[in-house]
Amino acid sequence: MTTQVKHYIDGEFIQGTGTSQIIVTNPANNSPIAVINAATSEEVHAAIASAKVAFKTWKEVPVSERARVMLRYQHLLKEHHDELATILAKETGKTFEDAKGDVWRGIEVAEHACNVASLLMGETVENVARSIDTYSYTQPLGVCGVLQLVHGDKTAVDILLADPAIKAISFVGSVAVGQYIYKTGTDNLKRVQAFAGAKNHCVIMPDANKQQVINNLVGASVGAAGQRCMAISVAVFVGAAKEWIPELKEALAKVRPGLWDDKEAGYGPVISPAAKARVLKLIAQGKAEGAECLLDGSDFTVEGYESGNWIGPTMFDKVTTEMSIYKEEIFGPVLCCMESDSLEAAIELVNASPYGNGTSIFTASGAAARKYQHEIEVGQVGINVPIPVPLPFFSFTGWKGSFYGDQHAYGKQAVRFYTETKTITSRWFESDIAVASTPNMSINLR
Repeated sequence: MTTQVKHYIDGEFIQGTGTSQIIVTNPANNSPIAVINAATSEEVHAAIASAKVAFKTWKEVPVSERARVMLRYQHLLKEHHDELATILAKETGKTFEDAKGDVWRGIEVAEHACNVASLLMGETVENVARSIDTYSYTQPLGVCGVLQLVHGDKTAVDILLADPAIKAISFVGSVAVGQYIYKTGTDNLKRVQAFAGAKNHCVIMPDANKQQVINNLVGASVGAAGQRCMAISVAVFVGAAKEWIPELKEALAKVRPGLWDDKEAGYGPVISPAAKARVLKLIAQGKAEGAECLLDGSDFTVEGYESGNWIGPTMFDKVTTEMSIYKEEIFGPVLCCMESDSLEAAIELVNASPYGNGTSIFTASGAAARKYQHEIEVGQVGINVPIPVPLPFFSFTGWKGSFYGDQHAYGKQAVRFYTETKTITSRWFESDIAVASTPNMSINLR
């Protein structure tokens, strides 16, 4: 059954009138599961107009009342947790457990938003001059939220980037599109945060716990079919740690992709035929360019779902920085293994990458960990943690070509991105003091 997906504009779900359609397919067999009429320019402008009107009243809602809205939202997310995970798994091909993890992360973000009042606090200095105080308020920036959902293509995106009513743009996607969003948005004097590509390295020291390294590398490299912006796609073995590569291959070979509701499946298909074709092309290039393919999942399929976007676990050794599989973000279940003589050389390798989203080091040495976290030019670092995605009260801090903008998502930086600071300097004369005409007999502020 194919679902007709609607837009959500001005508090109502509406059927799109656009003639261009977006077909959502099941990655396991590429059969259509949903169809979307891409938003017309009129529909996008209607959503913007509605948000402008809503902003005028929403910004006046007391912060405690806004927090209660988020508490209710959090409750609904928990109440419909498995339902949301099922929808996500069917659409993306994720295993049910993986999809549940994504839903729970969304719940954690909502929980953090419930406590936003403390992050909206300004600053105060009394008596900056005689009888003069200075203090600051944090106020909403403008239209960049007040929930509207418009499904569309580049036409809709360009309207959002150009309309002067839109004050800020947040984007997650490829490098090329991220650069376009950032350049176009800032040219139109908007705030932009654009999260783009990644090539995340894991450095393995010879003193690390071998079994922990192998277990964590397997999940971090092929979990979610490698389609995570924080997936580990390069493992750098320092010194004698390279002797663990055969055992890592054996562990990866045991991982079996499968359907979203297959409890034994390690991960599902990649998202689309185009994504599969791109990954297979890079695997072929890796072989042609001289990398040693220890494990090849190019021909993997699932019985009864042969038309799906399946790729089995794939592992390369003897990878060099000149190879396509190293330079490009594969975004598939492919792990590249490299070797380094020293921690210093490994740090130099990672720092030479144009990306800086995430990295990790596995070691039993506090000194090695301290050196790595201090010298590495990457925004998010894990120590014996393979995928160091921060919880929502910290910011998601990609660097270099992984992020375009100034303020990141999550945490304090996200609040600053969506707000303005107003600084007030005031003086009151004692002659203006008046006595209240009636007493306030309650604890309410009025």
